[in-house]
Amino acid sequence: MIFISYNIYIIFVWGRCVLSNIIGSIGLGVMGGSYALHLLNNGYEVYGLDPNQKNANDFTLKGGKIAFDINELITKSDVVILSLPTVPIFKKVISEIKENYTKSNSKILIDMNTISFEDKLE
Repeated sequence: MIFISYNIYIIFVWGRCVLSNIIGSIGLGVMGGSYALHLLNNGYEVYGLDPNQKNANDFTLKGGKIAFDINELITKSDVVILSLPTVPIFKKVISEIKENYTKSNSKILIDMNTISFEDKLE
């Protein structure tokens, strides 16, 4: 399923997406950290971002690279996985992505959040 919102392509995917060897992961908690680790173990270069220092440290110890901010992460990655815990955090991250988005810098966002679809569309 592909949803186009504000000219940002958001793809909801179950399975593996093989479009790039450079992946960004926003949210490195239990779910996001597991996705990132799986990608690292399968040869992908992964940039991550998480405000929790323990999650960030665990990620770097496993071979991941911490991005300075969302802009750096989306600039270096072709595919970005969102794994965020709450609606306010999701909306804040999407807002930051939209602020940094240009058509020449198109990205694929894979949304793996467990928040409701209706909340995402607000």
